[in-house]
Amino acid sequence: MPRKLKYVLPKYLESIFTQKNYSALVEQKAGSLRDEDRRRKLPCFFRYAKRDYALAIHTAFQNCDGKDPFTGESLRWDLLHKYFKTKIQKLMLLKTPLGATVRERALLPSIDHKDPQALVLDFEICSLRVNSSKSYMTPAEYIALCKMVVANSG
Repeated sequence: MPRKLKYVLPKYLESIFTQKNYSALVEQKAGSLRDEDRRRKLPCFFRYAKRDYALAIHTAFQNCDGKDPFTGESLRWDLLHKYFKTKIQKLMLLKTPLGATVRERALLPSIDHKDPQALVLDFEICSLRVNSSKSYMTPAEYIALCKMVVANSG
């Protein structure tokens, strides 16, 4: 009897990933996000195992409509495969001029805690640019900050 898949590849990623690569992406991101939460001493780290992170990440991919939930911009799913690389390939990417790489990756899909201080694992997929600028803020805090920036931009 065939083994049931844990993380079924979302339809919109079928042209970018194989089932095997998608499962590897979910597992790898679960480990790295959990490690980051441990370093940041976030409440989720103390309550959830890596498998819980993986399921929450998979759920975020399943719930994604392909756009950044804050800006409405279409995410660059083609970049996901490019930046999901081996360690040697990652070192080669570092040789690219930083500004060009950062601009190119602005719409790279990124996994973000909806509320980093929440006691539940709840991720969403947003652009790397938004994830980087949102940092440790809740969505409400981030939106309030964006409104202040607009109000003071002159």
